[in-house]
Amino acid sequence: MPASSRLPMYLRASLLGLWALVALQGPARAQTPDDGVLIVDLAGEEVNAPRGWPLHFYWFALRTAPISENLVLSGNGGASLTARFTSPGRWWISPEETRTFPLGAATARVGQVSLPLAFVDPPQPPLSVDQDLARRQAVIGYNLAIGRLPDARREAEDWVAASPGSPVARARLGDVLAAEGRTSEAIRSYSDAFARARLGDHPPRALLRRANAVYNDWLAQLPTASPEPPEEPEPVTLEDQDRVYGQDPKGQWAASATASSEYRTSGDYSASRATGAPDVTRYGDSLKAWASKLADSGPEWLECTFTNPVVANAVRVRQVFNPGAIDRIEVFDAAGAGTTVFSGTDTNVYASGQIAWFVAKFPRTAQPVKRVRISLDSARVRGWNEIDAVQLVAAPALPVAAPRLSFVHNATAGTLEIADWPSGFVLQRATRLAPADWQDYATRPPVSIPFTGTPAFFRLTQAP
Repeated sequence: MPASSRLPMYLRASLLGLWALVALQGPARAQTPDDGVLIVDLAGEEVNAPRGWPLHFYWFALRTAPISENLVLSGNGGASLTARFTSPGRWWISPEETRTFPLGAATARVGQVSLPLAFVDPPQPPLSVDQDLARRQAVIGYNLAIGRLPDARREAEDWVAASPGSPVARARLGDVLAAEGRTSEAIRSYSDAFARARLGDHPPRALLRRANAVYNDWLAQLPTASPEPPEEPEPVTLEDQDRVYGQDPKGQWAASATASSEYRTSGDYSASRATGAPDVTRYGDSLKAWASKLADSGPEWLECTFTNPVVANAVRVRQVFNPGAIDRIEVFDAAGAGTTVFSGTDTNVYASGQIAWFVAKFPRTAQPVKRVRISLDSARVRGWNEIDAVQLVAAPALPVAAPRLSFVHNATAGTLEIADWPSGFVLQRATRLAPADWQDYATRPPVSIPFTGTPAFFRLTQAP
């Protein structure tokens, strides 16, 4: 098809909906042709709905009118199914439903408004860039709509890992993180999406609205949010890194390890050599480090388990031979739920012939981490990519925010009555604030504070 005759998918679907408004006439119902346009998100150059992919319909309102009807899809052989809207004016048909729907022409109808489309077999892998984008958009949107947030996040993270330069992938990951309530991470993902947009591109209005909504939600939480402690500067030299990381009370070394392959299945070069504290003292091939069965063979991974699950914010990997092949790090909680904390190409510049640390920092995890998987593209850096030790770093404890102190004025008794406050705090009193002379006043409620005519200031502070 010549490029000049092709329309964008969203425009073509919109035109079909508008055609339906003009062509259909009949008695007035809950939706009349003047109320709005029925639109479908489709995944191909033609008006085709691949079977086995979720299908999304939505109503573009031309005037304010309630959308209370279901969407009815009719197809060959009398096939019919009814889609309940997941939100007013939006309907999803599941992958299971589209997979069993007959091939060929079909019609979607809401009230009087109908929209023609055709069901086709899904394109076979490898998908084109546009097909892959459409499929991932549909899968993520469907899982978000029905509340399957882990599935949506898994698809979004895989998309970012497969297409690290895609602003759309980063934006959809931001949508998922926002839905999970991880607002600071969502804002970071949206910022990454904007940063990866091509020069001269105008960000889509929908993305700007989503990003602004998440940012405003985040601002609303600031008065009660506990700030992250400031980060300490990273050591630079290998000597300082070995010393600082080795003495870090928040770090723990792997207790056990498995791998995609091992040069030897036990003892020297096995995955077990990546457990415990570092014990390789010089750069080069070492019996005391893990090595894959073959060099330059493609994807490999090393998975480490730790004795004490912790809420984490960093993973450190000591590379003792041919560093630079790490392309993905995932962390797993005790239930097995995983999160990708690094993906892409290692852009660190490593000194020739020297042991090197790879440090992945990330926002504190929502759940304690039990396992870490390190994936490598062994073909990227020639020779065996050997790892001596893996360290999981616990995130600093967040400071406990003092609760607000509520009281009631008893005018008859001339007192302030404090009925309760959270456990773990004590009430302190001061007679001046510059300099302050805070002293413990009461360790537990209730408290009655008499008016004496002398200055007094009160606060709650965390108990020692």
